[in-house]
Amino acid sequence: MSSFWEELTKLLGGFTIFATILAWLIKTLMSHLLSKDVEAFKIKLQSESAEKIERFKNELLVAAKEHETRFGKLHEKRLETLSELFVLLEDARLATKTFVYSLSVPQSKDETDLESLATSTLEKCVKPISLFRRNRLYFNEEIAEKIDKLLSDLQSSAGKYDIQSRLPE
Repeated sequence: MSSFWEELTKLLGGFTIFATILAWLIKTLMSHLLSKDVEAFKIKLQSESAEKIERFKNELLVAAKEHETRFGKLHEKRLETLSELFVLLEDARLATKTFVYSLSVPQSKDETDLESLATSTLEKCVKPISLFRRNRLYFNEEIAEKIDKLLSDLQSSAGKYDIQSRLPE
């Protein structure tokens, strides 16, 4: 019976050693294959991320250029409108100044000349108002309110005479 146990121990011992070596070989082989897969995956991931980063950079550059173009045109249009508004305001200011001066000079002009001058002045005051109202969206609210007040004051100075001259005495 002791030989049975000895044979069984040898057999189990041999099988255990064989199984351990086989497990170690399988583990080493799997570890090696997985490390290769991890390296390949890491390289693939790096190249894909670099490609996506480049694509994103290009999209950002395109968006920045579009933004620059759009707001460049907006500023250009704003400047153009301001220039035109300034010219019309200066014409209206000079016309108003001339009209007020004509009122202050005694008997310098007859009533029809004054009415004609008032109408002309009022027309020159309406032009910048019309231009501003068509292009108001190019200005922020604070500036728009200041320009509105200026135009309102300018128009009212010529408009007062025009209204008063038409009232029955």
